[in-house]
Amino acid sequence: IVSALWMHVLLPFKNIFSHLRKIVSAILLAYGLIVITGAAMGGTDLFHPWEFSSTKKSSFIVVKNMLQFDNELMRAKKLVLLDFYADWCTACVEMDKAVFSRSDVQDALKNVVLLRDDMTAYNEFDRALMQRYQVIAPPTILFFTQGKEISSAKIVGEISAEKFILRIPGHP
Repeated sequence: IVSALWMHVLLPFKNIFSHLRKIVSAILLAYGLIVITGAAMGGTDLFHPWEFSSTKKSSFIVVKNMLQFDNELMRAKKLVLLDFYADWCTACVEMDKAVFSRSDVQDALKNVVLLRDDMTAYNEFDRALMQRYQVIAPPTILFFTQGKEISSAKIVGEISAEKFILRIPGHP
């Protein structure tokens, strides 16, 4: 917006150069207004200010200690997904945006209990859970059935939504 005003977006045309300058400054002004509006509504991405990730609730149950994790795992009567995630992990954040937020992935996971170890603070529980399942770093996704890990379904690193759906155990 400041750039648009500096380029005199509001002044009348004088010549062809001022016409071009006015077009560029009008585009900058419009983009600035879109970014400000997007930020005011919860958007956090400059290149996609209309995406409001903060308005969508996560369907993951964040586990905070070993007792809670074991209880959630044993209580589940269906497939369990455990996502090792951290805010400082760019691949984790990207997977949240590009994989877990997609409707086809959510449909594929509708009968799956979703657990998440939020490792952003990286505490003793995180280290113990990582050691228990030989996890090197996030993003890592494990699947469990009847309380036991399905080691062949382990996903390490970033993965596309299409490939992720194919890796869900028991998914057609």
